[in-house]
Amino acid sequence: MSGMGIEPGQAASLLQWWRDAGVDVAVRGNAPAWLDVAKAPTIAKAPKPRVEERRPAPAPTPAPAPTAKAPALPADGDELDAWLAARCDERGARHVAAVGPVGAPLMIMGDRPDREDVADASPFGGDNGTLANAMIKAMGHDADAIRQALLEPGHLPGERINDHKTLGKLARRQVREASPKALVLFGDATARAVLGEPLAKARGHLHTVEGVPTVATFHPRWLLQRPQDKKLAWNDLLLLMGTK
Repeated sequence: MSGMGIEPGQAASLLQWWRDAGVDVAVRGNAPAWLDVAKAPTIAKAPKPRVEERRPAPAPTPAPAPTAKAPALPADGDELDAWLAARCDERGARHVAAVGPVGAPLMIMGDRPDREDVADASPFGGDNGTLANAMIKAMGHDADAIRQALLEPGHLPGERINDHKTLGKLARRQVREASPKALVLFGDATARAVLGEPLAKARGHLHTVEGVPTVATFHPRWLLQRPQDKKLAWNDLLLLMGTK
């Protein structure tokens, strides 16, 4: 090395030494010592802006469904059969109308129509009707000469009778307009609606409905399943026949 200069060979040797030490870039001429760098204050990073979480708006509370109102009962003088048919249409039910003359010597009333009743368009169809006709004949009446009706004349599959109060009023209206000489109520639901008591309590007694002598007894469908109760049913009918 001569004067302030460095010979090319020495310069190349020095550069190779720095390369071997891992230095390949010149950053600054007056780099600070490592200890000074460690003591340098750390620049705090600015916090990221908070992103507000968007929650879905609460669903509006649905308005309560309007309570279905029971249809108003027909006024006296209105055509009851037409009103009952319109009521069945509103409920989507098959209407089984009452049959038989007004002023008949006997009226029988069942609870609700079965599929056989709908198929025969009769309040007592199929096997139920066959047994009911046999009971009517045993009482000394012809099936075509009596009035046959239903507590609930609309057929909906699987429907149970619950509104005994309303149906009871309709049943009494049917009896009043039919004006029979005697009345037989078939089944528990019919007894509850018309007489206000279950069949187990109502049967075996003579009642009066709209001025008409009345008995309650087992429905033909019950007697078909439990023929041992036919004797009890016959005793109920004899009670009514004794009022002649």
